[in-house]
Amino acid sequence: MGEGYAESTVAGRVKLLRLLVRRGADLYDLDSVKRVISVQGWSDGRKANVVDAYRCWLRWKGLPTDGLPRYVKKRKQLNSSKPGSNTSRK
Repeated sequence: MGEGYAESTVAGRVKLLRLLVRRGADLYDLDSVKRVISVQGWSDGRKANVVDAYRCWLRWKGLPTDGLPRYVKKRKQLNSSKPGSNTSRK
């Protein structure tokens, strides 16, 4: 799983995989993983990171990655009402 990835990336993914297992997921059973993810109170961004870590693990094991859920990470909007956020010059 670590080929070409920074050590910190691999460490983060390993933490997420361990978290899945601690919460009852069987990494060899896609339905089990999907069920555990679905009941967590995580944001869609967190769920997307967990699915990404699981996808990398599946590839590392040579297992199919079909049927994984998709979550869209929501980007924070810049609040233009903050002081100093006006980009026009006088």
